[in-house]
Amino acid sequence: MLWGALVGDAAALGAHWYYRQEDLKARFPDGIKGFETPTDDHYHAGKQSGEFTMYGDALMLLMQSISETGTFSRDDFGKRFMTTLTPGSYAGYLDHATKESHSIYLTHLAEHPDTPFDFQQGADDNQLAGATSLMPLVALFHDDSSLLERIEEFVRIRQNNDEAVASSQLHASILKHLLSGESPEQAIEQARADAQNDDATGVILDTRMIAAMEALGASDFIATTKDLGYSCPLPGSLPASVYSFLELKEESYEDAILAIIGAGGESAGRSMLVGAWLGAHFGEGYIPDDWKQKIADYDEAAALIDQIAAM
Repeated sequence: MLWGALVGDAAALGAHWYYRQEDLKARFPDGIKGFETPTDDHYHAGKQSGEFTMYGDALMLLMQSISETGTFSRDDFGKRFMTTLTPGSYAGYLDHATKESHSIYLTHLAEHPDTPFDFQQGADDNQLAGATSLMPLVALFHDDSSLLERIEEFVRIRQNNDEAVASSQLHASILKHLLSGESPEQAIEQARADAQNDDATGVILDTRMIAAMEALGASDFIATTKDLGYSCPLPGSLPASVYSFLELKEESYEDAILAIIGAGGESAGRSMLVGAWLGAHFGEGYIPDDWKQKIADYDEAAALIDQIAAM
């Protein structure tokens, strides 16, 4: 699960956020191979092949926090996050959730220096930030009745937004059921049953999930991904990821991730979600060693994953 997410993010780095197929074809005339180095005019300019987007860096930061504290501590992760993925000093592009959450944090420190920050006042943002880095919490708490509460606590560090919370909880539930040995279809159905669908957010999200499953077998994978939602907001990108997972689950890991990247848009986030689901379903042997070893921080990632798996 953890390898699937990290490798998917690194593989998508150089081709992330190209929204027009014409631009992808012009930039990659020989096709996307994975692990491309971003160009100088790209969002991730300065990053090298094998490095992570801000999503993968946040996932690594959570694994470091868990490894050193022995559990999930929102205060420990929150402090690490605010002092590491910092606008102006982080060597890479930062998303809206990170920048706004950091601003809220600094405002609190300035106005209430004697009051501890509760790290539950993240940005009003419904995009992929928390969903792409929650996988270690599923590793720790997938057999614990507190899992969904832990997911909410984690997401609100960066995203104090009900759509982000509900979408992330659905994503975590899919992972939980895959780790329990259920088939992809069973895991998704059970996760939908686990969800609270009695409010407007839940109804909209479930309707979008149904649309994703009804799209299976469509002749044009790229067009279907775009229609479901290939941009950042989770009400589109989560159903598009579910569609990709079910449509591509018979493919190799490499072919599945390259298909997702080739569809364009928010490909790093979708690759992380689908990569995690594929890894949870098929196991570590499904993810090729040569792709794992292309990760720039391979040794640290391997050590952290082993530690968390042991926990």
